[in-house]
Amino acid sequence: MLDMLKNIAVYDKIALENSLEVKKGMHGGPVFLAFFVLFAAASYAVPVPLFPGSYVPLLGIVDIPSTYAPLVSAVVNGLVYGTVVWLVFILASRRLEEPKVRQIAKKPQQRKRR
Repeated sequence: MLDMLKNIAVYDKIALENSLEVKKGMHGGPVFLAFFVLFAAASYAVPVPLFPGSYVPLLGIVDIPSTYAPLVSAVVNGLVYGTVVWLVFILASRRLEEPKVRQIAKKPQQRKRR
């Protein structure tokens, strides 16, 4: 009976750690959404062709009517630049969290040595 309770406690601890990991990863969604909207709106508002969205109608991969070309270009620019900013954010946040994880991992080892 005692072993079963210990196993349940271990599984609960693992489930809690996994749920915390999911919550940590949710910070990237709002960042992507904010920069997608920002870049898409800026690309649509400014009549200057901006890479890579301006190449989508020019390459002819997808047949786009000329009336929708600025909108498609803006959406592509929002997706590309929003993804770039999201990746930079994720990599920077992991880089900043890495020392904290190492410190937390060292604490139990220091306690065992005493």
